[in-house]
Amino acid sequence: MARGLLDDDGEWNERLRYAGTWSNASNLRDMFVTMLMFCEVSDPLDMWNKNWENLSDDILYKRRKITGNPNLQMTVEEIKNAALCEIELLLNDNNLSLTNFSPMPLPGMSTHYHVNNRLVQEELDYDHSELEREFSELHGHLNEEQRFVFDKVVHAVDSKEGGLYFVYGSGGTGKTFLWKTIMSRLRSKGKIVLAVASSGIASLLLLEGRTTHSRFKIPLEVDDYSTCNISQKTDLAQLIQRADLVVWDEAPMNHRNIFEAVDKTFQGDLGFGHHFLV
Repeated sequence: MARGLLDDDGEWNERLRYAGTWSNASNLRDMFVTMLMFCEVSDPLDMWNKNWENLSDDILYKRRKITGNPNLQMTVEEIKNAALCEIELLLNDNNLSLTNFSPMPLPGMSTHYHVNNRLVQEELDYDHSELEREFSELHGHLNEEQRFVFDKVVHAVDSKEGGLYFVYGSGGTGKTFLWKTIMSRLRSKGKIVLAVASSGIASLLLLEGRTTHSRFKIPLEVDDYSTCNISQKTDLAQLIQRADLVVWDEAPMNHRNIFEAVDKTFQGDLGFGHHFLV
């Protein structure tokens, strides 16, 4: 036994198995990650395969609680993926990843965020068929200028170009109609579109619209140093990070400091700088 290390992972597996008789799955995942980091585990995948049931014992319960569906069912692979996502996030907190522990599988994180984040779930749980029908009807009524903007925005989102577009038009020229067309097209494809407006009345004209202050937690009093009250790793932070497009209606009504507060928060704290805003 060189350097006092174990020849195999028998002791680690036994400790996980024993802890599984009295501890909860969340604590077991912490224990699993600690072993990966500090216990020279020789075969992480084997240890996962032998203990995954205990490590994921709470996943279905949590999923049912989050979705409000007590009859929700998950496949074994979905449960495994969700547990691996939880483990990956714990490793990320220590600047590590499952990729550091080959041949452990890397989970699909996007699905995990969807089902474990109420805000993300709300933005994805649209009736895609209904949105496609709505889009077909709206798109046929776009005029030439509206169609030009529509094509530019949708292409930028689909190609993940990112960027900032400013669309100007007097009242009654069809801006809200254009926003609805863009949002129905993107949401019907499973994209996340955050619809915000500078006033409460304008926000009511957009499907799932919110005021800018409400959605982005902008302080009521802003100055040159203000930022939004959004903490990293919260559901709202993850929602913004996953957003494909932000539609900001009546933006010129806001003071410069509001734009700067949002910009500093998005690009600095939330890593939203490569996304798209119109």
